[in-house]
Amino acid sequence: MAELKDILYYIGSWQIGEERILDQISKDTRAKVRVAALVVTRPAAPPLLARHVSNLINPLVVAVPLLFVAALREQSLSLGFFHLLLALVGLVVVPATYIVAQVQRGTISDLHISQRNQRAKPLFVSLLSAIVTLLLLSFSGTETTMLKLVYGTLLTTVLLAGVTIFWKISFHAAATTSAVITTLWLLGPYAVPVLLLIPLVGWARIAMRAHTPAQVICGVAVGFSVALLVLSRF
Repeated sequence: MAELKDILYYIGSWQIGEERILDQISKDTRAKVRVAALVVTRPAAPPLLARHVSNLINPLVVAVPLLFVAALREQSLSLGFFHLLLALVGLVVVPATYIVAQVQRGTISDLHISQRNQRAKPLFVSLLSAIVTLLLLSFSGTETTMLKLVYGTLLTTVLLAGVTIFWKISFHAAATTSAVITTLWLLGPYAVPVLLLIPLVGWARIAMRAHTPAQVICGVAVGFSVALLVLSRF
């Protein structure tokens, strides 16, 4: 009976990740706690649609179409293509390559970097790469639109990094919101339907249990604020 009480009592500790508390009980009881906790608290699989949305509408992917649009606004197609390559490498390829490499090495749990304490190094790599990209584009004489996108990426990364030190904010929501506002600025009323991407990705991240509603809302606020600031000031 005492052992059963131990199992029931310590299941709560296992649920909230306080595994160190389990050291207080015997090895056999600890194993039973693990099994019982998994049986009692194992969550249902997230909706398939939410997983697809999270994979397709992620911070690195949403930048790609915007960069193509910005390249088309350059003085010439050849110059636009060159600047597009620079931006794609600096803002997408370098961060994505680093993240994939770290996932393969096991230092990052997944491609979405779900664990907050694993986000510092990827953010640093993204920030450094964005700075280098900004400098290269500035020296190569790119048009304002491409620079605005890079400035926006740089500022968003800085803000998200600052918040991430204390709290797990939604990168998906921030990047998607910023991309949507920028798309509206570039294409006007024709792009109004893309506004639906903001609640869609917010729902997906909550359904995936990757974020709370508050974390998604704050991500939206960051993305919206950065987009308005960059588009109106730079």
